[in-house]
Amino acid sequence: MANSGNGSFEVVQVVRSGIGNKNLLISQEITVVEPLLDGMVLGLIAITLAGLFFAAYKQYKRGKQLGL
Repeated sequence: MANSGNGSFEVVQVVRSGIGNKNLLISQEITVVEPLLDGMVLGLIAITLAGLFFAAYKQYKRGKQLGL
């Protein structure tokens, strides 16, 4: 596996051909998805925390209006 520097890896496989003793090199590029998933997870955590704090603030304000 070789890192091409742009977030993808190149996988090279050696395959023995059925004709004689020749080897074939098969190259395949695999894109790394983890940075995208990390961003989605961190974004969801931030949105969730903001929503929870907003809901708690609304309850706090309503409690003051009821005289509690």
